[in-house]
Amino acid sequence: FIYSEKDPVDISNTNPESFLKTTSRKTFSDQYSKKEYAYGRNSLFDKSEGYGSVFKAQGTLNFDNIDPYLDDKEVKIIVHYRRLQAGNQSIIFSVNENEIGTKPVSHINTYKDTFVVFDYLLEQNNNLSYTATDAELGKISISFIELNYNSKPTIINQDFIKFSAGSNDITSFNIACDPQASYMLFDLENNTFFNPTNDQGLLKFGFSPNST
Repeated sequence: FIYSEKDPVDISNTNPESFLKTTSRKTFSDQYSKKEYAYGRNSLFDKSEGYGSVFKAQGTLNFDNIDPYLDDKEVKIIVHYRRLQAGNQSIIFSVNENEIGTKPVSHINTYKDTFVVFDYLLEQNNNLSYTATDAELGKISISFIELNYNSKPTIINQDFIKFSAGSNDITSFNIACDPQASYMLFDLENNTFFNPTNDQGLLKFGFSPNST
């Protein structure tokens, strides 16, 4: 993509947002799995093949440094995983030792489950745990975990942040940052960029409607 520079949006008559609408994804590539059958080996791009965590019937994966903004709002958690064994099983998923749902699986396939919980379950550093009803037949490999949640407006100790400014009005932000650093903002929806003002450790800027 070619990004063009744009002028900053006038935010003089706006109030900054209290949080950022954030999507964070963590992918896993500990193992490459490829199913073999009696008649041969499947092609590279079959649904049940690819990279993911090591196959286990029970495990815990970390999702750290997310800076959640806790305000009794809904959080969407998406878990994408694969199974290479047939037979009816149930997988129990938990976040920070709080059970969020049980999903039945019965085939060799990839699965993509969505859980909706409230933000009070989240912490700065989090873990997603899973347990199958059978220690052998219930083994799964997780490809990615995705969180859709509200985060604190900060970029301190982070290389970058990605958030949505989707709104019908001009949206303004004050984001905590390193007071000595320079930053660049990219509007992925409109293929534009600009340099926000760093006001003694606060990035102050605004977006026009429907920016990302």
